[in-house]
Amino acid sequence: MGRGVDGFFNEKKTVCRDHLLSRDEAASLDVFTKHLNAFVDSLGKSVVDAVGTLVRFVGLQTEGQDEVDAMPLLCLLVYARYSPKMQYLAKCHLLDEPACETFWSKPLPYIVPPSCRSA
Repeated sequence: MGRGVDGFFNEKKTVCRDHLLSRDEAASLDVFTKHLNAFVDSLGKSVVDAVGTLVRFVGLQTEGQDEVDAMPLLCLLVYARYSPKMQYLAKCHLLDEPACETFWSKPLPYIVPPSCRSA
């Protein structure tokens, strides 16, 4: 969509798909939310309520871009509503690797404090 992953999250709820997004951007957002909804549904309410699910998003600027050049984002699934479908995610980072590029190769448990930026 030509935006970083962080911007994608920040604008999801405040963008009018019909008037502010191009047809391609709206289609990309629809695919993204469809996959996220299906993933959260597959976890089940008890898993979501345990607040222990980390999700790694990888922002690509162009289709086919090598993941090495991508922008990763690690989030903790904090809460979900099922009707209407809505997920609340907290942006996190690894203490020893803020970019979260190789977290899957690290031993469990992961220590992932919430990330925040100063205003």
